[in-house]
Amino acid sequence: MSVIGLVSPGSMGSAIAACAQSKGHEIIWASDGRSPRTVGNATRHGFTDVGNLLDVADRADVVLCVGAGWGDWQNEVAHTICVEGAFGGTYVDANSLPEAETDAIQEIVHSGGARFVEGVLLGSPPVDPQMSIRGYLNGPGAHEFAGLFNDPDIPAMLDANVIHTHDKARYLATAVSPRRTRGYLGRADLFEWVVMDGSPGVLKMLFTAYSAATHGAVVMANRAARAYGVEDELFYELTNGFPVDPTQDGSIRGLFAGW
Repeated sequence: MSVIGLVSPGSMGSAIAACAQSKGHEIIWASDGRSPRTVGNATRHGFTDVGNLLDVADRADVVLCVGAGWGDWQNEVAHTICVEGAFGGTYVDANSLPEAETDAIQEIVHSGGARFVEGVLLGSPPVDPQMSIRGYLNGPGAHEFAGLFNDPDIPAMLDANVIHTHDKARYLATAVSPRRTRGYLGRADLFEWVVMDGSPGVLKMLFTAYSAATHGAVVMANRAARAYGVEDELFYELTNGFPVDPTQDGSIRGLFAGW
């Protein structure tokens, strides 16, 4: 069993930490200066309140910082735990920060002698069995940290499960499969960490750009179709005539219907 220091137990942080807690790990946190809502989240999940961040540094094997917001506070948290608290374990920052801010936190963590792991989260808090959420990690100690959440009963995401753009046949077979699965696991696990070679921050940036543009276009098209009375025909064409292929990179003609 490992001791995981959580900063902070908001909606996302609490739900993710609870996944590790279900594997037998102890979750600790610091109530000093936190809001009644945060205290309520941590209390509801049964996390151990150790008082302040220096006590977190003293007792934790690893630290997960998630949902801490942007600005100087994250730097202050990293400095308190890793420098003032002389934390020597693995410090995971999963706040999806710009590259410059991530580099600044990494420098603080390293200056205190701890290992830094960059992380991002894609999805909503893992509390709804119909929703899929994963976190992505990169850095020394990432595999060991992921194992606290994934092992022993969550299989690692194999490369064979990743959809590559050149393997469209397998993607289409997966996309039309009648079996309802969650994420890459093919089972009902709520959350997994995936260790990657590239930058988690870049992945989150591109994922956000893709999903925001896609959802915005869908909303506008659906509202216009309903207003002009062509909703049924539009849905038919999108689901039967020319379905969207997210693996398309635009290198061949025919990216859009009517070309």
